[in-house]
Amino acid sequence: MYFIGWVSTVLIFGLLADKFGRYWIVLLSFAVSTGIVIVEMLSTSLTLTIAMQFLFGALSSGRTTVCFVYTYEWMTKKWKLIYGTSFIFINGSIALVISLYFLIISDHYMPIVSPAVIGEALTSVGMLFLLAESPLWQLKMG
Repeated sequence: MYFIGWVSTVLIFGLLADKFGRYWIVLLSFAVSTGIVIVEMLSTSLTLTIAMQFLFGALSSGRTTVCFVYTYEWMTKKWKLIYGTSFIFINGSIALVISLYFLIISDHYMPIVSPAVIGEALTSVGMLFLLAESPLWQLKMG
């Protein structure tokens, strides 16, 4: 469901980022994803968990695709290949790691997942204060 959600919104977030700016789309994706992860963490229903995985995947396209382009704008040509390869490999591995994680230790996941959710929430708040809007988007908008 994660990848179905991701594929269903990948073009939409790109267009929204071009229209409203990459900063706000990335920030919104991180903030709403944090709420979805919390709901998924507390879920006891398989149907709710599947729905949250779809929504998490849908918002991941905002985080990954837009953030990838956003980060590329700040890098020199020398580092783009290394960053791009690493970013795509890590992002593609997340769903596999999550599946293996739930297969092996799903009974005792709260102490392990809680710090990750807190870290994602702190990252979202930190982005609000630390990042600037995309320079290429600002030039395009005049």
